[in-house]
Amino acid sequence: MNHRREAGIRSTLRVLARIVGSVAGLLVGGVLSAALGWLLLRLFGPDYWGSGNDYDPDMQFLASVIVAAVGLLIGAIVGTAVGATITQRILKQRSSFWTALLGAVTGLLVGGGLAFAIAAVVCAGADNEDVANLGFIVYGVPAGLLGGAIGAAGGAVIGSGWKAKPPAEPQS
Repeated sequence: MNHRREAGIRSTLRVLARIVGSVAGLLVGGVLSAALGWLLLRLFGPDYWGSGNDYDPDMQFLASVIVAAVGLLIGAIVGTAVGATITQRILKQRSSFWTALLGAVTGLLVGGGLAFAIAAVVCAGADNEDVANLGFIVYGVPAGLLGGAIGAAGGAVIGSGWKAKPPAEPQS
């Protein structure tokens, strides 16, 4: 096998490894931060869960969804960047966490924005306004979240590879 082909295969494997690291970071970071946000809300938030005068099941649900969503978003973005950067370190390449984080944020905005826009266009064609709104909630929000997650992982991989220093050559 010639040297160019071997180099091409190695670079492809490095990119695939960064993708795996980025997705693993997305999952771990998203789940941990959503759980932490929910736990902090339970411990230090208003007494929506008690039996006192402040108990309101609607507010309980809304507060839980908002805190979990914000925690998931922040954790997923940071997790993708950390996963890609750690993978770069394992591959003995030098890269910046900040470029991976910038790539993750950009990917989230582009991927999530495109998915939300496509879902809005598809749902706007419904005959009934209630059906269009429900369709956007049922299909558009998950599509936007999935598009954002894929975009964040891809952006972190691209960002971690941006200006990354190649691995050090072994000394003979």
